[in-house]
Amino acid sequence: MALATSYSVTSTQGARENLENLLRSVSPKECPLFATLPQSAAPKATLNEWLVDSLADPSLSGQIDGVDYGLSDMSDLVSSRARLGNRVQTMQDRFSISKQAEMIDVAPGGGSLYAQSKAKSLLQLRRSIESAIGGGNDQVTGSSTVGSTLAGIGVWSDPDFTGNTFDSTLKQSFRAVSGSRITLSGMTESTFRGMLQAVYTASGSKGSFKLFASTGVMNAVTDFTRSTTSNGNFNFDQDVSDGSVRLSVVDYISDYGQISIIPDLFLGKQTSKAITGATNATPIVITSAAHGFSNGDLVTIAGVLGNTNANGTHKVASASTNTFALTDSGGSNIAGNGTYTSGGTIVDSPNTDEGTVNTDRAYLIPSDDTLSLKFLEGITVQDLPDSGAGKRSITEAMLTLRCANPRALGSIV
Repeated sequence: MALATSYSVTSTQGARENLENLLRSVSPKECPLFATLPQSAAPKATLNEWLVDSLADPSLSGQIDGVDYGLSDMSDLVSSRARLGNRVQTMQDRFSISKQAEMIDVAPGGGSLYAQSKAKSLLQLRRSIESAIGGGNDQVTGSSTVGSTLAGIGVWSDPDFTGNTFDSTLKQSFRAVSGSRITLSGMTESTFRGMLQAVYTASGSKGSFKLFASTGVMNAVTDFTRSTTSNGNFNFDQDVSDGSVRLSVVDYISDYGQISIIPDLFLGKQTSKAITGATNATPIVITSAAHGFSNGDLVTIAGVLGNTNANGTHKVASASTNTFALTDSGGSNIAGNGTYTSGGTIVDSPNTDEGTVNTDRAYLIPSDDTLSLKFLEGITVQDLPDSGAGKRSITEAMLTLRCANPRALGSIV
């Protein structure tokens, strides 16, 4: 005799399914840079510029009484000025809903798919803005084939960056200073204080700072409060009279000011270049159209299938317009380990591509208007005409990042 069970009674036999009125986004949504940096309107131009100047070293020489001075004894106090700038970038997120899809009853709550899509699009646009201002893209002038991009904090805080942002010797003299960028792998409390000291020495900035930090940096700063014993356990001193043990650091008070530590998951990203080939040879030769890298550049490659030895951080050699070879940091060739099948992206090291969380990045920023956002157009939603297929809309913002004083920035990579 056959027995009807829950396994044999399916929807065909009338079994019901239950879909709750719940839709939960599982992706990170917090954008602290966007929420914290001062914001104002940008001039009606595609390039926002500002002047920076520096002071001469103090003079300790005595002046001889009664001596007259000619023009040759005077100083030009204007020639030291430089004109820095950043491009306005248009950022968009687009979506559409067909007429029929908008009319049917869907979870959660039978609401409008168009309204739900608009809310999601606005969140995605904010994440893109956060990634752009906290990223490592250099500024690029737009053309008929490429859109303008702004230079992110990764560029403004780099003591060695040249590119389009610091394209002259005079501009380079206003970059972040030596010692203001440290590596996470070598970071100790001593090197962290050294970064703060370098920023103070170069800019005189002392007071309140914010450290926008990835997870790896957050963990490393928290470890400043404890020491490791021989058996692998941790020792730390703490007042627990209120019955609470605190294992995180949210404020760090130093000789050079107080630093509020703010977690951020959108730092150190860069627009990646696509790989279309990786030879199974020694060295591996990468093919990527108009990649823009030069000999000696450090690049991070991810997602190559087949010839997986191409993945990782390597040095560029034998660069041409569309190809380059891979060596290690010492110049030894990287050997292939299989036939390339597909995939692969490239970014400047130590950045990561758009879809990868960079766990090893933090930016030290004064709590003033050293960094600010300038909007040619704030975040808007543009409803496009319905051409018959259904509703179409664009969420959009036009903005740039102003860095009034790169010497006041610190960074951890």
